[in-house]
Amino acid sequence: MRYSLTFILAVLGMVSVSLTGCGSVPQPFRPDIEDKAANPSLISDLNTGVFVLPLEGPTIWVGWAMAEAMATALRERSVAASTWSSNRASLFLASWGEGRPLSDGRIELLLSWTLSDGAGRVLGERKQKTVPPPEFWHSPSKEMFLEIAKKSAGRIARWVMPRTRDRARIALPNIRILPLDDAPGDAKISLVQAVSYYLKRRRVKVVTSLEAADLTVGVQITVSTLTDQRETVRITWTVLDDENKIIGTVDQENSVESGRLNKPWREIAGAVGEGAAEGIAGLAKEFAQSRVKSGNSP
Repeated sequence: MRYSLTFILAVLGMVSVSLTGCGSVPQPFRPDIEDKAANPSLISDLNTGVFVLPLEGPTIWVGWAMAEAMATALRERSVAASTWSSNRASLFLASWGEGRPLSDGRIELLLSWTLSDGAGRVLGERKQKTVPPPEFWHSPSKEMFLEIAKKSAGRIARWVMPRTRDRARIALPNIRILPLDDAPGDAKISLVQAVSYYLKRRRVKVVTSLEAADLTVGVQITVSTLTDQRETVRITWTVLDDENKIIGTVDQENSVESGRLNKPWREIAGAVGEGAAEGIAGLAKEFAQSRVKSGNSP
């Protein structure tokens, strides 16, 4: 199985900018939709991640700010949510809305949230009405976005989390990550640390010895020139079983500033590591489930 990911590095700097200049009341982004409850038959497993898309709005940074706020609110509810990366196992949360003047002079914010799977099937839709403080319309803060997101995060989290408490918990396999030979910058250390951290958050144990490992992950990083100022980086994570058979791969690709990868990876390692861990954990879970079905589970 192959997962294809795109990690968005620019997001890391967008949300930290000064949240000013929102301007006039936002115009309708899309038509209103009917409220729909989540479809229980399509609810995802516990380890499924959510990719939060930017709110469609008048300025790019406003959309990213709302997306980052929702991702934060979902993570506070133990849902793996990101604005950085997605893969074939991810769910996708889209949003749009409009501001409507009230008779008392205040402005009501109407938002619609839609959760879908990779095949485009809608898992749940929610309308949200809130009256943010007047400052929101001309100088919104990060806290204001988060407060708005929290009003719907609980419902969305329930769409994502399993509905049955008696679901059998399958023991996930131990994973060993091979050293990154000839990796640019400090990726040999920082990238392994990042993906190990996010795997552990997904209940996947990372080991160093061959004897303790059920699966082994190899990493290949390829950097090619895109333009005089940009480079393309491709990262392939190959997951092997104890017989060295490939059970799946996770592919990542993006463009970066020329020479950037020769410096400390820092936020790049975090973005890449989180996205890679989501795909690797998905493969690990499928591997564990296949062993249970075949009767080979320990």
